[in-house]
Amino acid sequence: MLFRSSLGGSRGPNRLAAPNFLGIAGFKAVQYNGRGLCVSDPLARQLAGTVLQSLARQAHILCLEEVHGHRAEISSQFHLWLPGWKIFVSSLFRADGSEHVGAGGVVIAVAPVVATRAVSFSHHILVPGRCNALSINFGGIIFDIVNLHNFGFTRAQVLFVGAHLDRLFIRDRAQPDTSFSLLVGDINFRADDEQRFKVGRPLAPSSLWHSTQSGTHETLWKSFLSKWCELAQPFPTHFSSDSLSSSRLDRGWLSSPTNQILNLRISASTAGTPEEFEANRISDHCPVAYFISPRLPSGGTILSIPRKICMDPFFSECVASIAAAIDLVNLLPQDLLRVYNDVLLEASRRVRNRSLFCHPSGNENVRIIVDSISRVLWRQNHKLAQTLISRSPMAAQFLQVNGRQVVNRDPLGFEEFFVATRSAQHAAAIQRLQKSIAQTKSVNVQKQLKGRLSAAGRMQSIFWPSNGLSLIHI
Repeated sequence: MLFRSSLGGSRGPNRLAAPNFLGIAGFKAVQYNGRGLCVSDPLARQLAGTVLQSLARQAHILCLEEVHGHRAEISSQFHLWLPGWKIFVSSLFRADGSEHVGAGGVVIAVAPVVATRAVSFSHHILVPGRCNALSINFGGIIFDIVNLHNFGFTRAQVLFVGAHLDRLFIRDRAQPDTSFSLLVGDINFRADDEQRFKVGRPLAPSSLWHSTQSGTHETLWKSFLSKWCELAQPFPTHFSSDSLSSSRLDRGWLSSPTNQILNLRISASTAGTPEEFEANRISDHCPVAYFISPRLPSGGTILSIPRKICMDPFFSECVASIAAAIDLVNLLPQDLLRVYNDVLLEASRRVRNRSLFCHPSGNENVRIIVDSISRVLWRQNHKLAQTLISRSPMAAQFLQVNGRQVVNRDPLGFEEFFVATRSAQHAAAIQRLQKSIAQTKSVNVQKQLKGRLSAAGRMQSIFWPSNGLSLIHI
């Protein structure tokens, strides 16, 4: 059982933090297509081992593709490179059943700091040498990681892996407090609207056209991957020396519900560039690191007042009445600014409380309540949860407090309500911009508003489609 840090919030078992099985420090998973880590050339293998050990010093979990070699050889070599790590191997087989030592091979390696906290491991070879999955049980919290290299899959293999992804997705959406899944790998097709990057040359408009590569079953893969949320970083990860171009083939996805993802700190980044790795004859791919940690309160004292509250006529009335009541203008100069800030904050609280009381079902108030519910769930703020339950029937529908633990009574229902509220928020913003464009006569202002409208439309279609959050740009 893991325990919460004493850094704010409640103490006790942290059962509602499946992604945070290592506590507030978070965890890092690194994915890397090594293009033959266990090659027969001693010098090349030594160089590959040096790169791997460098990655291991910064990671809790390594997901590797194109390792090459016999299963026993891979396992032995990795235990020499990474002493104390748990190594889970799957090698590629030929049609006659013999191991194909010159191609394929996938490995999931787990660092000692993770392995010592785990209760059990369950290794699943979904497609030998191309896709394996690992389920780690931390005693009430289950973390699944899927390592995928979809080269040369048959339709039946795509369906088999897709069925496994769907099972994880359904489980994690229904039990987000106790289960969490991460999918990483070398995916042999590019994301929609992405193009290859030509080294040293400007991009022609025709390069924006995206064609489906034959044999990848791209459409079938997307039917499964579209349900997950992609962690999209902008840099290319693969370099082709034949065409002197780069593309983003190494990608990652999360299965978590939207309201949970937005309460995590997530980053994705490349370690170096694929051109550098190719020039050094290491690989035509560069590693991609995914870091996930809880989003904790910053502890700062700087507070801001939303623009909507400041524009409410009742706000200026509250500021004037409070200032007159305490005789603000006659305070000592050294106290004036501090007290005036307190007056502004108190006035904003009165405006917010008045709005919540008079218009509890208003769009903005519903959004505030929904965001507050999400925040107390994933930060385990039991005091705020009790306040929400006592004041909001909506919050009482989803929240339950057991001692110091906050429980989501209906995870699927809340996720659906959360996504609908956020989508409505973006739709309302688009309508306001459209109305402003119709009312303004200034050509320059219209251009500015049209740019904002275009950006809001892209935000709505990419980030908030009908099934929830689909893409996070890191």
